[in-house]
Amino acid sequence: MYGGPYRVISYPEIRALLNLGTVSTSILADASDIDDTSLFFLNISPASTAEIKVRVFLQHPACDRELVIPTTMKIQRIFIYPVKSLRPVEVKAAEITNEGLRFDRQYVLVKPPSAETEGFAEHITIKNHFELGLFHTDIDRTWSKLTITHATSEENGSVTLPLSPSPVSLMNAKVFHVSIFGTKATGIDMGEDVTKYFSFHLGKEVHLLYIGGSGQREIPGAVYLPKHKIRALSIAVNDKLQPQRLRFADAAPLLVTSTASEEDARRRLPPSVRGEDVIVRFRPNIHVDVGDEQKPYEEDNWNMLTVRSRADPAQEVSIRCLFRTTRCLSLNADLAKGTMITTNRQLYGLLAKDRRVNPAHPHKPVFGQYACAGPSGAVLRVGDEVEITESTSRPSTPGNPGSLSPAITPIIESDDYEKSAAPLAT
Repeated sequence: MYGGPYRVISYPEIRALLNLGTVSTSILADASDIDDTSLFFLNISPASTAEIKVRVFLQHPACDRELVIPTTMKIQRIFIYPVKSLRPVEVKAAEITNEGLRFDRQYVLVKPPSAETEGFAEHITIKNHFELGLFHTDIDRTWSKLTITHATSEENGSVTLPLSPSPVSLMNAKVFHVSIFGTKATGIDMGEDVTKYFSFHLGKEVHLLYIGGSGQREIPGAVYLPKHKIRALSIAVNDKLQPQRLRFADAAPLLVTSTASEEDARRRLPPSVRGEDVIVRFRPNIHVDVGDEQKPYEEDNWNMLTVRSRADPAQEVSIRCLFRTTRCLSLNADLAKGTMITTNRQLYGLLAKDRRVNPAHPHKPVFGQYACAGPSGAVLRVGDEVEITESTSRPSTPGNPGSLSPAITPIIESDDYEKSAAPLAT
């Protein structure tokens, strides 16, 4: 009936096996007649605690359905990137806004406008400038100052600036227009001292811009959806989230990854370097510890995650997964040296062998999902429990038409989009 194989298991055995004590009546829903004499079918293929947690069935014909028992998935790590393409700040908690995590990618580095860029400042990313990996960022305890430090240089080694500049301090600042991923943004120059700092280390004139104007961009992934699809400003309305916008992130407010996929990527590296903190090369915001619940890359099929916090039981956060994240050559950055990493450690090529599963970008590997979250003002914390509340089972095989993202896959309709789409997840 269920595809087996199965064995019969009693309710007390389930309690002992899962160490749950008692399965709540809310979980069992209309099966309120369950007691210690009740028997269940237990899926034993594969025989793992992960499968046991989601594949227990009532034997009684009146309750012919699957029992979903709470998972043990949790937020393992949270990253904020105050400056696009520089090293992140790893935090224990972060506030959600309708533009992503607060303070995330609110600064960007640019080269001055030129005739070739049609008056737009050209943003620089770690994809083309591996040396950006040498810049570390730090936020002070009061969350008011951002310090940027060059890892290998003693001369002109660091610069400190406001984490959130006041409008008054920016009144007379230069303003630049920037095109990122096919959408336009306004950036406010952070001044001569900061320009000198980055220009000194990068060997060219480079300005640091703070997000200006309305402080928002449209989500480009949604901009390029067919007209009958959800529009950028209403992409999350059906999920009861606020309209989602962007700062200087590429294609969506958040990037979500999983520990199972991290471990698969690690296993592709030479044994001598598998101790590397490999997930930092993927630049996620929310890294989910899936334990044995999920296999590598099952996050491809996540549609909606619900996050519940023990610190605030009344709070419930929804994370809507938008589309599978196509990766770029930033995966090949040696962050410790600020150069391209050795060939046998280049994750871009190692993943491209079997992870080209987004038909919109058939030649690029996929890792993680772009996402948005709400409600605005809620706080995500390391250790918060994560539940997959909506998913679509589709095979993640290269070139398979069924491997389109379960939620939203951007449709390329312009050359400009493709040009600007290259530096993903920076």
